Amino acid sequence: MRWGLAALLVGSILLVAFVLSRASGWSRLARRQPRCGAGGWGRVGWIDYRSCLVVGGDARGLYLVPVLPFRPFHPPLRIPGSEGWSRTHDNACFLLDVVRFDVGSGMPRLQLQPSATRSFDAYRASST
Repeated sequence: MRWGLAALLVGSILLVAFVLSRASGWSRLARRQPRCGAGGWGRVGWIDYRSCLVVGGDARGLYLVPVLPFRPFHPPLRIPGSEGWSRTHDNACFLLDVVRFDVGSGMPRLQLQPSATRSFDAYRASST
């Protein structure tokens, strides 16, 4: 009985991770972008990844990596800065500052907290 409950719990967690991956558009981004290894919160498509998304960046681009329980269907992403995506600084819901990234047609829009993009901002400032 205990093993059945444990298997049900693990299966439920994997099912939630799978559904979130598909609903947010993460899986489409993962098919398009190379994998990488790489804090903060963010939104991919219409799914919020609060307290479970690691964000970083360097000369090669922007990195998104979910925390361990969400990794089964959310491979780490590297979105190259050379891809020509657009970036805007915005207020969401009048209270929350966000940085929006439009990474291409048919791809989900990314919204990240400004402090999560500092490592990438530092690179962009030094390259201009």
